[in-house]
Amino acid sequence: MFESVEWPGQGILFLRVAFRYFIQLGLSHPVTFLASMPVSAALSRLGLSGDHGPGIQFSGYEALACLVVGPLIGWAVGRFKPSLVATGRWIWILPVGVTLPDALSELRHPSVYHLPSLLFGSSELGLGVFLFTLPACAAAGYSVGMAFLSLNRRWPTSFRRTAILSSIAIGLAGVLTGMIHHFERTSVERWAKIRFVWSEALQVSPDPKLFCREFTPAGDLTVLGRGTPVEKVDRRACREGEVVPADTAPPRGGDHYSLVGIEKIRVLEGYDKGLEGWVLVSGLSNTD
Repeated sequence: MFESVEWPGQGILFLRVAFRYFIQLGLSHPVTFLASMPVSAALSRLGLSGDHGPGIQFSGYEALACLVVGPLIGWAVGRFKPSLVATGRWIWILPVGVTLPDALSELRHPSVYHLPSLLFGSSELGLGVFLFTLPACAAAGYSVGMAFLSLNRRWPTSFRRTAILSSIAIGLAGVLTGMIHHFERTSVERWAKIRFVWSEALQVSPDPKLFCREFTPAGDLTVLGRGTPVEKVDRRACREGEVVPADTAPPRGGDHYSLVGIEKIRVLEGYDKGLEGWVLVSGLSNTD
């Protein structure tokens, strides 16, 4: 009465496709990452290392290296094992689909207090880089290589087309490098200006000379509570009762140094949001 359906055969086919998909998805990242290490080393020698001191590492250049080397890996694997091409060109969907929403959210609404976790690794954070960003870039590059191999089968390779595609790829890599470097620089500069009040009561003065006096009167100055986030606007110092540049050498009388650091800040949150004024550097911290 009803036509028979060969479910066992279809199930085996599905398992084969799933196996080919996930085996390529699982291996594309480590293989591409290892193969891209010379590219990362070359970028580092050009001054694009992403190193920003202890515990802070920008991984955008490693992601770019995965995007550049990934197509070569995908193309080579597809040439060696053509049966993997059909699934290999689609392995980017899962990692990119998981990573892209968070990446767009960080770009549209960047955190004032923290570096983007999908591109910056630190001693406290950074799992986003290794669990999402690098695997997504490796899978995307790998799939591009597989797609190019499929394209070559439909339209036979010609020297002219190869030269055009190579020029486009090199130009695109150059543009991406510039964009990534700009993003790195602006992100670090913005993050480096963030401070947090660590003292219980930090006075804010409109006049920096107030902190250059021997005794600072409380008066009617605004007081910021502990943990208030602020942004650094300018920095100066007090020396012998006068406001001087922050890099001024301190005077020395015997073993005693007398140079007081002061910063102009802008309050970022709370009742006094938007307030600008001068505070003692000793009352601020780089961490909340």
